[in-house]
Amino acid sequence: MKRPISLYALFLFHLPLTFCALAGGIMMVMKPDGSLLGLEISRLKYTPFPNYLLIGILLFVFSGLFPLLTLVGLIAKPLWQRMNVINMYHKMHWAWTYSLYAGIISIIWITVQMFFTAYLWLHPVVVLLGLLVIIFTLIPANIRYFKNVDTKSPEAHRDKRNLIIYLLTKKLWYPETFFSKNCLSYYFYGNKVNPMT
Repeated sequence: MKRPISLYALFLFHLPLTFCALAGGIMMVMKPDGSLLGLEISRLKYTPFPNYLLIGILLFVFSGLFPLLTLVGLIAKPLWQRMNVINMYHKMHWAWTYSLYAGIISIIWITVQMFFTAYLWLHPVVVLLGLLVIIFTLIPANIRYFKNVDTKSPEAHRDKRNLIIYLLTKKLWYPETFFSKNCLSYYFYGNKVNPMT
């Protein structure tokens, strides 16, 4: 299926959120006093943080690495079944759901930050980008593009429950069954093969 034009806009909105958070997080970790970003320790006066070290780590992971992973997923649409662990919408590709998460995380991060620190011109910019990420993620063309991918549907859950029962009752004394090519493909790659063989 061809990528919709609106998806390219979504890529562009994720980029500044991702790289600004990565850069900001690295600079906070390198200089926990905030000097590399022109921040003062006095900004943390009403927060539980003595410096910017932990804030930088959280920023790097949740507002940097997570959106970067999301961006990779949006571009490549890899069928990484393990990513569905926190995917609320099992009929959608995990990257689409993560895109929603990334937008929400950005808005929450800035909202909380504004309660404890002085106003910065960057705050409304990040909130706007977060809103745009959510809006463009929910555009119907983007929803159709990421819908009906081979993810953990209810049918897949039932299939796997049946497979577990089969392995425990019929193949309990044959450990090689668990490591057969079909079983590994079924569990780790979501390939549509018959795992009972």
